[in-house]
Order: sequence, then C-alpha cells, then structure tokens
Amino acid sequence: MAFTTQFDYHIGGLIGTYIKTFIRCLQILLGLIIIGIYASDLGAGISHGASPHPHWTYAVVVGTLSVITAAVYLIPFVPAYFMFGWDFILVVLHAALVGVFGRDYVHPKMGEVAPEGTVHPDVRRMHNTVFVDVVSGILWLITGSMGMLVFFRVRRWGRQDVESQTKLPLTMTQILAPWRK
Repeated sequence: MAFTTQFDYHIGGLIGTYIKTFIRCLQILLGLIIIGIYASDLGAGISHGASPHPHWTYAVVVGTLSVITAAVYLIPFVPAYFMFGWDFILVVLHAALVGVFGRDYVHPKMGEVAPEGTVHPDVRRMHNTVFVDVVSGILWLITGSMGMLVFFRVRRWGRQDVESQTKLPLTMTQILAPWRK
C-alpha cells in the first residue's frame, strides 16, 4: 500500500500514534534502566579482576537490543508493524532474562537475608530489576501484538484497496472493529 500523503504512516490515527510513541519511549527508558543496572554490576566485577559474567553480559545485550529497536521504530516512515516478529523475539529474550535472574533474586537465599530479617540491599535492587525486566517484556508483547494485528489488517485492507481503487483510512477504531462485536 503506497502512502499518498506525509501523514499516511500514522496507521491507527492520531491516538494510535500517541499510544505507540508513548510505549516506545517507555521501552527505551526501561532498556536504559536495564543496561545501567546490569552494566554497573558488570563493570564492578571487571574492576575487581573478575571476568565478565555471561548472565550480566546477556542482560546488557538484551537491554541494548531493546533500546536500539525502539529507537528505530520511533523514526517516522518506518512501518514497525511489518517487523512484529522481532518484537516477539525480544519478548522471548526478556523471558529468558527474567528466568535467569528471577531464579536467583525473586526469592532470596537464606544466606542473603540480614540478621534483622531484611534483605541485603544488592539483592533487593536485583529483585526490583527483575520486575523491570518483566514490565519491559510485557511492553514488547503488547507492541508485537499490536504490530501483528495491524499487519494482518493492513494486508487484508490493502487487497480490498487494490480491488476497489479507493483509499481506506485506518484508525484504531477500524482496526479493532471486528473484535468489538
């Protein structure tokens, strides 16, 4: 489907564009948080002479991929809905990240509990970071699902558009119409 005006790339209308932009900005923010927390631990380990731990390296790579992908998707005229499969790959990468760190930090081990019954601050920080990973994965699942929905709706409407030679507007209401019945 060819764009006839400069605003045709706003599939989903103005509200859809605001929602997608907000979610992409959140994905960038959460990716930067993930990079910052895991990279600081990675750097601290390296400065003490330890080799880089693969779990923390993996977390930094996933955060970096998230930031780069969300930033590219924010560029106007990039039809991000065509790449919904990459969003789902990022969901799987975040799920693995949650699995790796959730196993160690969601329920602290007995040796990591302070005498007063409180959790060590580093363990608490990593515990909270696991939930940042979960939220980031959920946002990628949402954008992947939105992209898949729009992709198949555009393909179906694109065939109708070619047959009828009329331009069909795509707003969020029209995209979600079949599921409102």
